[in-house]
Amino acid sequence: MTSGALRDGPRLGRVASAVGMLGVLWHLAQAGAHARHAPVITVGMLVLSLVCVRCSVHLWRRPDDGGAWRDLIVLAVVMAGLHAAAGGLTPGALLVPFAQVGLALVALLGRRGSAGEG
Repeated sequence: MTSGALRDGPRLGRVASAVGMLGVLWHLAQAGAHARHAPVITVGMLVLSLVCVRCSVHLWRRPDDGGAWRDLIVLAVVMAGLHAAAGGLTPGALLVPFAQVGLALVALLGRRGSAGEG
């Protein structure tokens, strides 16, 4: 018997990946707005966006890969930490990392729960 969370793992992975890509698009738009007055922040946003793209593509292609989910959680925590350090810890800034960590927990706990059923 397959648990609902495990069966929905690919769907959860794709949703988390899409949320990540929306965050990337938002950060790229914001990087353009910060380019003149905060070049270091702009470069950081561009570099982290590239990392997020790689992670999102990996998760889209392999939603059952625990390593992809782990990377997503690490990036979400790093992103929230950087927002806090930069003074930009707003509800909007936390939306993507909280959504991704929530999806990851559902997917990973579903996998763990179904492993004991076999």
